[in-house]
Amino acid sequence: MLVTVSGITHLFVRDGNCIQDQNHVFGKICKGGKAGEASNVSTRTVPAPAGTWVATQPEGTFTLEFKPDNRFTLGATLVLKFLNNTYESTSFGFPMKFVKQ
Repeated sequence: MLVTVSGITHLFVRDGNCIQDQNHVFGKICKGGKAGEASNVSTRTVPAPAGTWVATQPEGTFTLEFKPDNRFTLGATLVLKFLNNTYESTSFGFPMKFVKQ
């Protein structure tokens, strides 16, 4: 369920008799209040992480490759600009400055 508050859209996900936004801004809202939350039975199944997952945007790509024992490899392809002796990027909406170590 999408809810817009003050121009910001939040995604709420149903889990049993409760709903909760993915960013945990509003907390969990359940039928029956606290008693409903205490007796809620989850209807969501989350698969064990496996395989390769890719997030692609025009500015670059993030790749998650899940490994055994809850480990993963994170790869990134970004658009970089060399400015003032550093590499900078605004890929995926946030500014990053890479400084040689």
